[in-house]
Amino acid sequence: MALRPGLLAGALIGAAGCGVGGPSVEMAWTGASTGAAELPASATRCGAGPIALLAISGDTGIAIALYAAGEPAAGSYPVSTGAATAAPPAASVGARWLDSTNVAAWRAGRGTVTLSAAGAQLAGRFTVEAKRLDTPDSVTLTGSFRGVPVGPCRPDSAVPGV
Repeated sequence: MALRPGLLAGALIGAAGCGVGGPSVEMAWTGASTGAAELPASATRCGAGPIALLAISGDTGIAIALYAAGEPAAGSYPVSTGAATAAPPAASVGARWLDSTNVAAWRAGRGTVTLSAAGAQLAGRFTVEAKRLDTPDSVTLTGSFRGVPVGPCRPDSAVPGV
């Protein structure tokens, strides 16, 4: 059976359009586990608390909390497990994905989140070293985010980190 050129072109165009589109986070991890994902993203800020950037699809996700002194600004946000109590700017990062047997949860202990755009929409990149919560395994997690609008927190939300 021969494949007509028009059908092949249509299939390729359709496959190229299967990305997230809109606000998203692209991430990849290497080390004890290896993989990559592109996820739809959103961000909220409750009052003067941290910005909570979340990107989730199924069992895969990443959460980035950005602690700024006042309004967030472009620049580097050092990552630590104690970011909520560190002097701003600071960040914390957690991630999860399905490994061969269960959903693995990871927490970054060091690295950097760099904002290239801040304000109504966020854009930037990150490189962090993360440890699995239930084993001594570690990974390097890298990625970027773009076009993520910052909305107000839901009325039933508490300010994160308080």
